[in-house]
Amino acid sequence: MTGFFMNFGLDSIGQKQGESDRIERYRAARTVAAGSIDAADCALLLELLGLEPKDGFTVRDR
Repeated sequence: MTGFFMNFGLDSIGQKQGESDRIERYRAARTVAAGSIDAADCALLLELLGLEPKDGFTVRDR
């Protein structure tokens, strides 16, 4: 059944693949920010994970 969704660019719960990636990056960036000591620590951790500060914002926040 996964193949069916893949043909339409959807994952198994019906989200677009790009959308689920964006949500995952958002959650990761927010988790890093919550566990960081300060802004410099947060920036370093985000960089190590290949994330950007903008990944922690929703479209509405920008």
